[in-house]
Amino acid sequence: MLTSDPAGQRYVGGGSGSVGEMLRWVEEKCLHQPVVNLAEYPTELSVGWYYYASGKVYQRPTEAGRREATEAFLDIRARQTGLTFTVEPRDVEVWRLEPRADPPQAAGCQ
Repeated sequence: MLTSDPAGQRYVGGGSGSVGEMLRWVEEKCLHQPVVNLAEYPTELSVGWYYYASGKVYQRPTEAGRREATEAFLDIRARQTGLTFTVEPRDVEVWRLEPRADPPQAAGCQ
């Protein structure tokens, strides 16, 4: 998974599994934003992928850079898989964890 020609790029991992597993990898390791899987494909279909440093789209320093890298990244995925990828704004629920003002004591701790 990369955003440009892999020649000279640092390989940082990879995997194999279902298309859904690949898309979860894209979500967690590359984009750091939700991916909605609406694809219809045989459940037994297995795919493999390599992960290069340029695939870390979320690390681009500017919003414009992330947007450009995301478009390049998804274009490559579309050519490799035959799937159609689109960027769409969607409402998502966001949870925030905060420390409690009075954390409970564990049993036996003073």
